[in-house]
Amino acid sequence: MNKVTNIIKTIPLQKLRDLRDQITHRYKSKQGKGIQSADEAIAYLAFRSPATSAVQKQIFTECPKDNFHPESMVDLGAGMGLSQAIAAGLFPSLRTYTGIEENSYMVEIGRKLSDEIDWIQQSYLAADIPKADLILGSYTFSELSKTKLLPALEKAWATTQQCLILIEPGTPEGFKTILKCREYLVQNSGHIYAPCGHNGNCPINPENDWCHFSKRLERTKLHRDMKEGSLPYEDEKYCYLIATKENWSPTYKRILKPATTRKGHIKLDLCTPDKVESPTFTKSKNPNFKEIKKLTWGDRLE
Repeated sequence: MNKVTNIIKTIPLQKLRDLRDQITHRYKSKQGKGIQSADEAIAYLAFRSPATSAVQKQIFTECPKDNFHPESMVDLGAGMGLSQAIAAGLFPSLRTYTGIEENSYMVEIGRKLSDEIDWIQQSYLAADIPKADLILGSYTFSELSKTKLLPALEKAWATTQQCLILIEPGTPEGFKTILKCREYLVQNSGHIYAPCGHNGNCPINPENDWCHFSKRLERTKLHRDMKEGSLPYEDEKYCYLIATKENWSPTYKRILKPATTRKGHIKLDLCTPDKVESPTFTKSKNPNFKEIKKLTWGDRLE
């Protein structure tokens, strides 16, 4: 990612920090969430993109391995198009990538980073979305109003040839967005591939809890300096959904939270088609205890 580093280093570190604070304040105070200058786009690339890219890579690895060989991909609200390189590295079959992004500053950076992206500089709400094997909506649907969410999802699903991936922040609101999308997709012939191993009703009550996961990423020195952090890593919480047109869904249970462990015992919270189960596995009674012990939050239990 030398291109990324070279672009980031065009702005002094302290200015990057100031821009980071400016973007964060505007976002939290709901004074507008868009990137408003070329410098802000570079600051976003430095402080936010490492985490979102790590999550995208993690979720792409959840896609069906035997059946899914996408040749085309469209990213809705593509930002700088960083998902292109991630997807190309994991899906050798990928031939075309279209990034739909209305923010000119983000597109400008994206053009500098890659010449393998077909850009549509327009809101995906208004754009003619090309049909593609893989449609991605990453950290974008939860920013839509209630009146725009389902029409946007309907449009995305109509252009999905094989697989639709949605990613949102790992917050209660992010989960509620994913849950609304899940309900629509199940009602419109979608097959939920992940994180659920079923098409049944979600067993989690969004008023009491939320389904989310965590991705730990290593911080580079530049990233650590930019965020003024002392830890060599950070944990990004996220919610997600993978839906397919064909029924590729395997039968499995998903680990919903960090395991509770004590000597010779492991307790897991598992998503099943009917409810959330919390079985305890013991070393004495489970011959596959060693394998279970290696599992972590977000993994499947086959």
